[in-house]
Amino acid sequence: MILKDIFENLKQTMPHRFEDDIIVEFINNALKEVYRFVSPMDSFIFSASGAETYPLVPGIKPEQIHSVTVGEVHYYPRRLQELSRENIWFIAPDGFINFFPLPKFGSEIVITFDNAEFDLGKKDDFEYDGGEGELDTFYNQPIIIYDEYTDMIVCYVKFQIARAREDISSANNYRDSFEIMRRNAMQRIYDKRGKYPETEDVNGRWRRGAWNRWVIRHR
Repeated sequence: MILKDIFENLKQTMPHRFEDDIIVEFINNALKEVYRFVSPMDSFIFSASGAETYPLVPGIKPEQIHSVTVGEVHYYPRRLQELSRENIWFIAPDGFINFFPLPKFGSEIVITFDNAEFDLGKKDDFEYDGGEGELDTFYNQPIIIYDEYTDMIVCYVKFQIARAREDISSANNYRDSFEIMRRNAMQRIYDKRGKYPETEDVNGRWRRGAWNRWVIRHR
């Protein structure tokens, strides 16, 4: 799913007059809500093309990367091996990840990172001068979340839109729908792990305390 998909969904199901950057803020808030119970550790997996530099999904910061392997060889941040200059990676100013030595063609590259801090960029984060290409880059931002959670993201965005409109009735309805979806999603997670959560009914409400060839895997 990309950013444009959510904008299209809202256009059809909940027309509004909020600016795009405000909706991006709402989406980022929704992602943080879902990341609270979805495992935050993901991996990008792709094959080396023989180059030493590769695009990285927008929004991922160097401090979020936990490990990098090329084939079965571990690569380390440049700051940790500045003297040896062996098996290092670093993020260039253009946002591309660079490797030294050069990964062999066809080698599997695995970048494991913490996506809990992932944020979609706003229009000001892009070099937008009115050109169509720059605008496409903004709307084509990938949203790093499993497809099964996309309805939850949209529902939480609608909750925030309704709340911003001071439409209390609609906001409560969307919030309740989100809580039901969250409860069901968490139950599925516990079912897969063979564990079952303890739940409590409080005042009638449940409470509980590729880009191109990229592949995303949850740990």
